Amino acid sequence: MLSLSALRPYKHENYHQPRRVLKSFRYQVFMLIWTIFFGERIVFWSLRMIEILILG
Repeated sequence: MLSLSALRPYKHENYHQPRRVLKSFRYQVFMLIWTIFFGERIVFWSLRMIEILILG
């Protein structure tokens, strides 16, 4: 009973806000494209920064 009452407002909010879902979908697509084009460089740079921070 507690879980049912907890799920009810979540479903209600999602039902009345399709724009937020659409914006989230566009954001995910953008992040996917960004990762495909720049992911390798960002990962390489991040690993270099981690090495510098750990090794000093």
